[in-house]
Order: sequence, then C-alpha cells, then structure tokens
Amino acid sequence: MKIGQALKEERQKLGLTQEQMIKGIINKGHYSKIERGLESTSIDTLFRIILKHHIDISDFFNKVKYDYYTSEDKKAEELKQKMLHAFNNNQREKIGIYLNEILDLKEHQLFKYRTIIAIASLENSLSDLSLAFKNKIVTRFSEHENWVENIGALQLFSDCMKIFSLEQVDYLRPYNLMCKDEQFLKVNQNWV
Repeated sequence: MKIGQALKEERQKLGLTQEQMIKGIINKGHYSKIERGLESTSIDTLFRIILKHHIDISDFFNKVKYDYYTSEDKKAEELKQKMLHAFNNNQREKIGIYLNEILDLKEHQLFKYRTIIAIASLENSLSDLSLAFKNKIVTRFSEHENWVENIGALQLFSDCMKIFSLEQVDYLRPYNLMCKDEQFLKVNQNWV
C-alpha cells in the first residue's frame, strides 16, 4: 500500500473529509493528489497529519513499508516468515533450505547472524559456534556508536545471551564497547 492510499484509509476510518484531515497543514488540492498517488508528501507533512489525528505511527508504517522495500528486503521478509513457520513446525529440512537462501542475501547481516544462532540453539549446538563467528558479532556491535537504538542489533544482542557467558555479555554493554579495538582484542582472545 502506498502512503497516499494509507492516508486515505486512515481518513475514512476516522470519518473525516479531506479538508478536515489536512486543515492547517497543507492545501486540499495537494492532499487530494497525495491520496491518489499523483504527488508525494514530505516526511514533515506526513508526520504532522499522522500526529494531528493520533494515528499509530508503527501501524501506519507497517501498512506501507512493503511497497517501499527493495527486492532484497522483500525476500528477507519472506524468508523470515518462512523460517518462523519452519521453526514452529520443526521442519528441519526446510530450515536448512531457508538458511542457504538467507546466507545468499547480499545484505541483512544481522538477520544472518540471528538465524545461525537460532538454528544452533534448535540443534543444541551453540557451543560449536566458532570463535570467528562470535568475533564477527562483537565487531558488529562495536561498529555503531549507539547500537542499542537499532532494533536488529538489540535482537541480536538478545540472541547472543545464549552463546556468550555473563562476563562476555557484560562486556558487550554499550559503554564497554566505546573503548573497543585494543581492549576488545585482549578480552576476546579468551572467548571460546
């Protein structure tokens, strides 16, 4: 669903006219074209409309995000759903097939890491994950100044609690990662 379609749907749910929907924000002619997909809107205008009418931002963006995804993003979303279904139904053969498809994605590194950890957990082989793999995860955290604001990184951190000791998880806390590089290499040499 495009943004204009989602705005129209929300407006109709609220029982508003176009004039009521955008009063004091933009002119009706422009808004009418936005709803019909003939013109786009600025993010500022979009937020002003959404917030004015107390529309749930998360729900709104969930309606429209798929139309704005790249083909790779769409494939990743599809694989997430397939993998979830396969996990819930203990379809190990399909899990292996989907893992290979996930690993073939050009991007979505956090999704790849999370999938590998989930499969290792399912197979009761978390201890078999290599030091190199664990190092990649820790390096990923240290790439961002404030990874705690990234939902994907937080999900990965949650998954990492299964593969790292409490001491190692404590090291991954944000303030500890600010002094990365040399200290990280010293501490991490002992991780197995």
